[in-house]
Amino acid sequence: MTRGRILLIATGMQGIGKSFLSLNQALYQAYKAKHKNKCLIFETNIGEYKECEIDGTIHKIPQIGHNDIIRYGNHPKPDVRRISPCSKKGVPMSDIDTENLLIKVLNEFRGGSIIAEDLNKIFGDNLPDAITGALCNVRHRNCDLTLHLQSVGRIGVKMLQNVKVVRYHYQLEPIENSRDKLKGETEIFMIAEKLVNEQFTNGNRYFCVYIYREIKKIRGKFSPRMFSVAIQEYISENSRVLRALLAKVDNRGKRINTYETALLAKTKELFLRYYG
Repeated sequence: MTRGRILLIATGMQGIGKSFLSLNQALYQAYKAKHKNKCLIFETNIGEYKECEIDGTIHKIPQIGHNDIIRYGNHPKPDVRRISPCSKKGVPMSDIDTENLLIKVLNEFRGGSIIAEDLNKIFGDNLPDAITGALCNVRHRNCDLTLHLQSVGRIGVKMLQNVKVVRYHYQLEPIENSRDKLKGETEIFMIAEKLVNEQFTNGNRYFCVYIYREIKKIRGKFSPRMFSVAIQEYISENSRVLRALLAKVDNRGKRINTYETALLAKTKELFLRYYG
């Protein structure tokens, strides 16, 4: 039985490693994974993915024509290709033509994965409804989709309803600004934010974590201690989460918990709830 297709959104400011990691993963899936998978990259910056160096190896990414999408999807060989919003002479397309090309890619490509670079560069914060609809329906068309945005705040409401995984990189806009949008999920996103911010502050700018929204878990290359520290940092800035524990009394009306025991109990609770 094959797994369901997913919509993954990678959020983070420019230059934080979103594109590099997505391409690295695409190359691994195409050439090294046990169950190989082809990938088509929609590059908003023309030529950005023409070639890249990973672990000392130069990878050249061939470009396909605008009318070769179905043919590439049907080709049995797994590899990585790119498609660019430009004419055959290399002239950038208009916003309308770029929108139509992206919709064409989303509607016609099958049997692999798509990486769509930061679409806000072209369309701003308000993606056209046709593109939003096509992005949300990709998982029903035997296709994974990785979309890059600069912050969680830029994920549209309709898109957020369909995102299974958020790959969280360092971003300038705090999660607090998206509290209304993330109803019921603010806590897990804030803990992820603390994990990433701590690493960024200590020079590990390319560190990121994965937030699995359906199972409410955070996964990534971090230790249990790092996770516990992030939880306690979150609690220190949101002390209201300790109120219930601090208010507990025994049958004589004496408080059961000190601040320290309440902190430890809450840390353990959140660790068991969210640790991946």
